[in-house]
Amino acid sequence: VGVESDLLNFRTGNIILESVFQFHFGEVTTEDFQYKIYLNDTEICQYVVGDRIGETPDNVIPVIIPPYTEVKATAANMTANNNRSQSVIVTGKLHRTRD
Repeated sequence: VGVESDLLNFRTGNIILESVFQFHFGEVTTEDFQYKIYLNDTEICQYVVGDRIGETPDNVIPVIIPPYTEVKATAANMTANNNRSQSVIVTGKLHRTRD
């Protein structure tokens, strides 16, 4: 129970990313889930969803990501040892930097 799985894992380049993360669970369930965002292996945000069958996700999380940053987003089932369909959407604006 509570094993984290990567949903995203990437490194930014020569950009500043003005981003918005939104996590989603893709199955009808009463299980609780914990979502986390890491920058350079440092947890910067976590969000817990519990027993919300049929509700619209309200977890829009704005994050400014600096150049050359390792970005990771994870999900963990906190109630059971079941694999469930999880996803994250990241949208935003790219701003080029000067080296």
